[in-house]
Amino acid sequence: MSVELAEDRNLSMEYVQQAETLIGQAMYEEALTYLKKAQDVDPYVMDIYLNEGIAYSNLEKYEAAKKSFEKAKMIDKGNPLPYFHLGNIAFIDGEHVTGVECYNKAIALGYSDAGIFYNLGLVYEERGDYEMAIRNYTKAIHIDPLQAGFRIRKANIYMELSQYHEAIQVLVELMQICPDVFEGYHMAAGAYTMLNEYDQAEAVLSKAEILFPEDTDIMFDRIRILMVRGKLDEAIVYIEKLEAKIDGDVDKRNLIFEKAKLYAQKEDIDTAIQLLESTKQFENEEYTDYESRYFLLNLYLIKSQYEEMLNNSKVLEQLDPPNTFSLAGKYYTALALAKLEDASATDKYKEAITYYRKLTFQDAGLIDAYLFRCMCLKDIMEYDKALELIDYVMLLKKDNPDMHVIKSGILREKGNSKEADQEIAIAKTLNPNLYIPTQGE
Repeated sequence: MSVELAEDRNLSMEYVQQAETLIGQAMYEEALTYLKKAQDVDPYVMDIYLNEGIAYSNLEKYEAAKKSFEKAKMIDKGNPLPYFHLGNIAFIDGEHVTGVECYNKAIALGYSDAGIFYNLGLVYEERGDYEMAIRNYTKAIHIDPLQAGFRIRKANIYMELSQYHEAIQVLVELMQICPDVFEGYHMAAGAYTMLNEYDQAEAVLSKAEILFPEDTDIMFDRIRILMVRGKLDEAIVYIEKLEAKIDGDVDKRNLIFEKAKLYAQKEDIDTAIQLLESTKQFENEEYTDYESRYFLLNLYLIKSQYEEMLNNSKVLEQLDPPNTFSLAGKYYTALALAKLEDASATDKYKEAITYYRKLTFQDAGLIDAYLFRCMCLKDIMEYDKALELIDYVMLLKKDNPDMHVIKSGILREKGNSKEADQEIAIAKTLNPNLYIPTQGE
């Protein structure tokens, strides 16, 4: 390289360095000015276009950024960074296949940043490929073991898959390496609870209470575990402690909801209803407490207060887009009308059946829609159709005890008590702690 060319290269690199400093100060437009100067002096410096792409990306000018990274790639085909950044843009544009290809190319060229594996994990998780998601989160953890978010995502997948022992292994490591991260204790307590290992769950929360003495979420976790264990008097003590600490509407509502669950567990249904009715004070035009209303309508069903049940189910079924609560609202509205001996009940059941069928045409994996349709068919005594449908759902949800309980109810109403008892026995084998409703509930 001649002296003149070397001088031009040095001047160009100085402009690039100045641009990088400006990018670090979030001065992207100014950085682009200096990168243009660098390009005018020597247009064959790869770092010009790499930084130009970064600046455009931060300005959300993704097409311009893509062109810059493509130029950088042409100048230095062996550099992994342009592929990494092109992958980022592809994901922003929703082009996941291209994004994965770019990331894999960057990795093949030696790029080994934790962020690339974390991003790949997010992509695979969104696709439902949990094995690949876990594999990439594991790689990200290996590269940057102090990044708590990587372990949280990995543990969350295990929780979603009901692989609680695996989740606990990840979370124990998280609590050891990042002891100041609240989520580790919260999730670990939840995993131990799902395994019925309540002593371990409470031990985790005891550590958390020392580290986070003002954190109300930890106290909520403790209350829920005490309730599961049937330690209702201790749960009341924690609720009283929590009442003195909370002041926001969200926490107040959550505490009332937990108190209602506690009193329902104590079989004080009237107090539970009174508490749940009080949660309506937090509702407004933009927010309806569907969870509380769903709980409430079930309590009114127990009390045979069908008008009140109907009022709440009608609110639930108005929710759009549909979710579990709106699906429930359709069924419970029909059930309430039937309990009130309203002549429109049968039509309401048939309307709900049509509604649930339509939803499953749109999303064949919407299990709740199938289940509520089964319940509607049972209530209007179309038992064979209900059994055919529940058998199909059981193919999708193998070894789910709740399905056997539902099938038992259909068989019992059909008069097949022996087969109904067999389904209950299977359900208890799958989950010895499963609540089995008595006949008529």
